[in-house]
Amino acid sequence: MNRLLLWRVLAWGLLLPLFALLFMPLTERGSRLLLESADRLLPIELVYGGGHIAGELHLQHFAWANQSLQVALQDIVLELSPTCLWYSRLCFQQLSARQMELTILPDAQDAPKSPDTATDASLFEFPVPLEATNLRVDALRVVWEGGEWTQGSIEGAALISGSTIRVTRALVQGASLSLSDAAYPGEFVQLPAIDLPLELVVDELVLAAAGWELYGETGAIDSLRLSGNWRRTKLQLDKLDIAAAALGRWSLRGEIEFSGDWPLTLAVEGALPDMPGWPEVLERDLTFQVGGDLHTMSWQGELGGPVSLMASGSLDILSPEPSFKLAASADWAQTLTLSDLAQFPAHQ
Repeated sequence: MNRLLLWRVLAWGLLLPLFALLFMPLTERGSRLLLESADRLLPIELVYGGGHIAGELHLQHFAWANQSLQVALQDIVLELSPTCLWYSRLCFQQLSARQMELTILPDAQDAPKSPDTATDASLFEFPVPLEATNLRVDALRVVWEGGEWTQGSIEGAALISGSTIRVTRALVQGASLSLSDAAYPGEFVQLPAIDLPLELVVDELVLAAAGWELYGETGAIDSLRLSGNWRRTKLQLDKLDIAAAALGRWSLRGEIEFSGDWPLTLAVEGALPDMPGWPEVLERDLTFQVGGDLHTMSWQGELGGPVSLMASGSLDILSPEPSFKLAASADWAQTLTLSDLAQFPAHQ
């Protein structure tokens, strides 16, 4: 009898700490202790704000960094789905943040890459798969040497596994891209290398009211739809649709390498905007191909209609005094007068 009682006491002595550990996420005090322990033991910064891990949790601050990337989020609200934990996944029924900032560190961009460090093995690996079906960030800022991307709210859904972030849907408001050459006055523009240490796959991204400031030149678009993927310095555009009052409607496909002078290969088709004095015999539908890089860009295009125009040329937009070359030819099957192509004031 005494032996049986001893075994029961030992069993409860072992089980009670285990039960306490299992139930800690169900209480605010237990959640605070777990998060404070994670802050001390892991290479992250966590500031507990309220709630508990098994329900809705509020974090005042979260930050993580490695040699190539810094991530910081403010005022995070998250709600985990407990069933996913059985499959070693973190599934968020709700995940939102007031502010998110990503900094791509210049040392990581500028350091020469050996064949070993430029492989996929150098990509950042997320420790556990993540899934967020209801994602919202009120403001996002991505900074790298020579430029930044800022935006208002983003709503969408995302999956994270290994080195891949997959955005299944996203709606972005008020985005802006800025590139500056202030460090190189009067010289050739030195484009920054943008090396993303992971793979970003976008199934559908919609931008509303976006704009840019590229080396002093500004512009804006009404809407943009994008699908594609970005791995290291290479952006593959499966589809990019742009609509703007000043630019017309355009659809692009191709790839851009964000290193060197940003070599690119693009196939473009679209329609020019309404312009006063545009000849009626010329259509506005245009197709063209672009190759080379931003220092030695070459292009050729065709404008259809009763009068078919074919043009080719080259463009250098990185020099202190940008250069432009154009060669064009026209073909038409009927009589064409000069007045068909240009409007002249009536004789008084």
